[in-house]
Amino acid sequence: MDNLTKALLEAEKSQVFRYEMVHEIIQRLTNQFIPISTLPTDKTPVNLRDYKVNKSNIEQYGQLTGGTGK
Repeated sequence: MDNLTKALLEAEKSQVFRYEMVHEIIQRLTNQFIPISTLPTDKTPVNLRDYKVNKSNIEQYGQLTGGTGK
């Protein structure tokens, strides 16, 4: 948990919150380098090739953290 907290704080400072970035920071903190495997395009199911994730609207979380909402 300590390394996860450190990694999230470091990611917050750099304003980068992607899984890959946090994973990389944790690996650096623990000296364990485990590559993230990717699924080759030719083995990706056709219905997943065009799948897109909408970017979250983080402004809504200001209410939870005591910030002001718009």
